[in-house]
Amino acid sequence: MVDRVWWLWQNANSANLYAFEGGSVQNLSYYSEYPNGSPPWLSMDSVLPNDGILLPAQTTLGDVWITEGDFLCYTYDS
Repeated sequence: MVDRVWWLWQNANSANLYAFEGGSVQNLSYYSEYPNGSPPWLSMDSVLPNDGILLPAQTTLGDVWITEGDFLCYTYDS
Protein backbone atom coordinates (compact mmCIF):
# COMPACT_ATOMS: atom_id res chain seq x y z
CA MET A 1 0.00 0.00 0.00
CA VAL A 2 2.73 2.50 0.91
CA ASP A 3 4.54 1.68 -2.31
CA ARG A 4 1.44 2.44 -4.38
CA VAL A 5 0.84 5.72 -2.56
CA TRP A 6 4.47 6.66 -3.28
CA TRP A 7 4.01 5.67 -6.93
CA LEU A 8 0.85 7.80 -7.21
CA TRP A 9 2.64 10.78 -5.66
CA GLN A 10 5.66 10.36 -7.97
CA ASN A 11 3.43 10.26 -11.02
CA ALA A 12 1.12 13.11 -9.99
CA ASN A 13 3.70 15.72 -11.01
CA SER A 14 6.96 15.43 -12.93
CA ALA A 15 8.71 17.46 -10.20
CA ASN A 16 7.91 14.64 -7.75
CA LEU A 17 9.64 11.88 -9.70
CA TYR A 18 13.09 12.32 -8.17
CA ALA A 19 12.12 14.51 -5.21
CA PHE A 20 13.52 13.39 -1.90
CA GLU A 21 15.59 14.84 0.88
CA GLY A 22 17.01 13.39 4.02
CA GLY A 23 19.71 11.63 5.87
CA SER A 24 20.37 8.02 6.65
CA VAL A 25 20.11 8.32 10.45
CA GLN A 26 16.88 8.98 12.34
CA ASN A 27 18.01 10.72 15.52
CA LEU A 28 15.04 11.54 17.74
CA SER A 29 17.17 13.91 19.81
CA TYR A 30 17.41 16.22 16.78
CA TYR A 31 14.06 15.40 15.17
CA SER A 32 12.90 19.04 14.99
CA GLU A 33 16.12 19.98 13.17
CA TYR A 34 16.27 16.88 10.92
CA PRO A 35 12.72 15.48 10.50
CA ASN A 36 13.82 13.60 7.35
CA GLY A 37 16.89 12.07 8.95
CA SER A 38 20.27 13.46 9.83
CA PRO A 39 23.63 13.14 8.04
CA PRO A 40 25.12 11.30 6.30
CA TRP A 41 22.84 12.47 3.47
CA LEU A 42 21.25 10.00 1.09
CA SER A 43 21.60 10.14 -2.68
CA MET A 44 20.60 7.97 -5.62
CA ASP A 45 24.00 6.28 -5.23
CA SER A 46 23.35 5.30 -1.59
CA VAL A 47 23.56 1.54 -1.12
CA LEU A 48 20.49 -0.02 0.50
CA PRO A 49 21.12 -2.23 3.51
CA ASN A 50 19.54 -5.52 2.51
CA ASP A 51 21.21 -8.37 4.41
CA GLY A 52 21.52 -10.37 1.21
CA ILE A 53 17.85 -10.34 0.13
CA LEU A 54 18.55 -8.15 -2.90
CA LEU A 55 20.89 -9.06 -5.72
CA PRO A 56 23.24 -7.49 -6.46
CA ALA A 57 24.27 -6.88 -2.87
CA GLN A 58 25.22 -3.28 -3.76
CA THR A 59 21.69 -2.28 -4.80
CA THR A 60 21.32 1.49 -4.69
CA LEU A 61 18.40 3.77 -4.02
CA GLY A 62 18.51 4.75 -7.69
CA ASP A 63 18.06 1.09 -8.69
CA VAL A 64 14.70 0.82 -6.93
CA TRP A 65 13.46 4.41 -7.22
CA ILE A 66 11.18 3.84 -10.21
CA THR A 67 9.09 0.67 -10.16
CA GLU A 68 8.97 0.49 -13.96
CA GLY A 69 12.78 0.43 -14.17
CA ASP A 70 15.00 -2.51 -15.04
CA PHE A 71 15.46 -3.63 -11.43
CA LEU A 72 11.87 -3.89 -10.13
CA CYS A 73 10.00 -3.92 -13.45
CA TYR A 74 6.38 -3.54 -12.30
CA THR A 75 3.67 -0.91 -12.49
CA TYR A 76 0.28 -0.10 -11.03
CA ASP A 77 -3.02 0.60 -12.74
CA SER A 78 -3.76 4.30 -12.58
